[in-house]
Amino acid sequence: MTRTITITVTNRPHYLREMLESLIANDLTGYAIHAFCEPGCQESINLLNEYRELQIHVHENDHIYGVRHNPYKALKTVFDELHSPANLYLEEDIIISPDAVRLANWYFDSPLESTLCLCLHNYFSFAGNPF
Repeated sequence: MTRTITITVTNRPHYLREMLESLIANDLTGYAIHAFCEPGCQESINLLNEYRELQIHVHENDHIYGVRHNPYKALKTVFDELHSPANLYLEEDIIISPDAVRLANWYFDSPLESTLCLCLHNYFSFAGNPF
């Protein structure tokens, strides 16, 4: 069964391009990529279609779900309808390292019997003050 990468998209193509470039740097063998786009994101949808090598399945929402419900709808779709056994959830402004998918595969393939949460995020500062 194919693992999935889920991307939620508003309309920030300048961030989306960087995120897609970071995906290309990873080995995506065994993954299907699904992007869930809010209405009015035509520029971002065009960009997703430019990255043909990623074979992104673009889902255009019928109305605005927002930052809370779009991720919920996306994850519900990949688990309930596509029956994905494992999913990497990304937003359009998240840039991943070249070994992020390899690390996720290690986690997904581990024989752990309990549920764990794997969080990957960038540490950065805003105006010189870390938060």
